[in-house]
Amino acid sequence: MSVLYTRYFSALGDYQSNSPIDDRDIDGEFNSIVTALNRKVLCSGSAPSTPISGQTWVDTTNKILKVYRNNEWVGISAVHVSGTAMSTPQEGDLWYDTANNLLKGYDGSGWSGVANFAAPGPIGTSSASSGKFTDLEATTSFKLGTAHQGDVIYDNGTSLVRLPPGTSGYVLKTFGTSANPAWAATDVLSNVIFCWNGAIGSDNNTSFVVGAAVTLNDLFGGGTRGYSYWATKSDAYQTILTSKFRKVAGTNTITIQGLLWTKGNITATLKVDIGGQNNTVTRTNSATPTWATSSDIDVSTLTNGTTYAITIQMKSSLSGDPNSGYCGGIILIAS
Repeated sequence: MSVLYTRYFSALGDYQSNSPIDDRDIDGEFNSIVTALNRKVLCSGSAPSTPISGQTWVDTTNKILKVYRNNEWVGISAVHVSGTAMSTPQEGDLWYDTANNLLKGYDGSGWSGVANFAAPGPIGTSSASSGKFTDLEATTSFKLGTAHQGDVIYDNGTSLVRLPPGTSGYVLKTFGTSANPAWAATDVLSNVIFCWNGAIGSDNNTSFVVGAAVTLNDLFGGGTRGYSYWATKSDAYQTILTSKFRKVAGTNTITIQGLLWTKGNITATLKVDIGGQNNTVTRTNSATPTWATSSDIDVSTLTNGTTYAITIQMKSSLSGDPNSGYCGGIILIAS
């Protein structure tokens, strides 16, 4: 028999035996009801000591409504708030992981991140926690409307537009704040260690210009106008000049650039020797001053810190008039 029926028959017996029902009986009954209700909904800063399944408790310390389920107290607010996951979650449960500032959902087999409330890091960080907006795969492609390798995207003042790849060796050139960029040929040589313009005699210890940049058109004036030059009608090498080269670590190759042309159907040859290592550049049957195809001198076997002689010579493939070979400029580039 339930407690309620027991109390009912007890009160009925008192009535039949003419026992008066006084205020103590009413208070006692009321207290019993309150006690029973408190076992269903309890407002307290600490959990009930002897909870029953289905009992609810307003945790006044953390301001959370909880229910006793499967031998543990579980928050039944919008989200279960705790540093650890509930041990018996059900599909659809939400848990705010206070240890990682991460809102998680239970899908029936495990917890998955739903949202992260920590301060966001930069997009694409590799150490982001699961569920963060920053957790981008390293292999994820991030494109701006183009799938062409080598494209450049720039703002034309109205929208982002595509600049297709330019010619191999060209550089991207800007034309100021009110114009669009474009690909352009470069006329600048870097890492120049030696340059000479025109015939300046022999045995000249020209100072080296280390790390400088020489613009070809500026150096030689462009075209055929304004050249001073060395000319030879001999088929034996004639010395144009000599100078010095100091080998430094990291310099293994010297590239020869020669501005050559000819008079007559002959070949003009320019030879550069550095410490016994040498190579040549040539130009055949060309009346227009032109930069010959460059060639390299291997200086990797020379000793670092040692100074070597540079000897620059020139010859024509045939001797005598009207055959002449000409040199209007020399540039040596280190790499």
